[in-house]
Amino acid sequence: MKHTQNISFILICLMAIFFLSCGGDNPVDELSRKELLLGSWKLQSQNITSVTYTFQGQSIEVPEAQFNLIESQFNVQIPKKVFSDSTVITFDTDNSYTIYDPQANDSVPGTWAFNEMMDTLQLSLNEDIINIPLNSNQASGIIEELTTEVLAMLLVVEDMELQGNEFGGKIRLNFNKE
Repeated sequence: MKHTQNISFILICLMAIFFLSCGGDNPVDELSRKELLLGSWKLQSQNITSVTYTFQGQSIEVPEAQFNLIESQFNVQIPKKVFSDSTVITFDTDNSYTIYDPQANDSVPGTWAFNEMMDTLQLSLNEDIINIPLNSNQASGIIEELTTEVLAMLLVVEDMELQGNEFGGKIRLNFNKE
């Protein structure tokens, strides 16, 4: 009898542990990537991490540490910023976005979509958005961090034109939710 009571007690404890562990999850965990992205994000920092220069059909990727080499070799000036300080980007539920430049008091629309893995944003761009002429209107934003408060992405832009030369670039962008 005592043996049966011990087994019953153990079973009751195991069931209690099971039911307690099946309790509600953290609500942040339940938010989808899209829900996390929606809203307004204020630019905190930007850093051009590399530039790809196309010369006679060959592409050469140059890291930030060697920008001065490209600038002197090809007589170009690589911009230190792509977006104005305090730029705000607002992602809407209809997959549109607006980038607001407070320095120019101007906003420019675009569209966005996640890739299938939900780790990269496909962005339509307008050359009025960034301070570099574009030959293409597409970019990819590789999501490095996305929480309720922080959006960090590596923006990959190809087909830019800088002083008559074709360039591409990778720009690390960090935003805080407004």
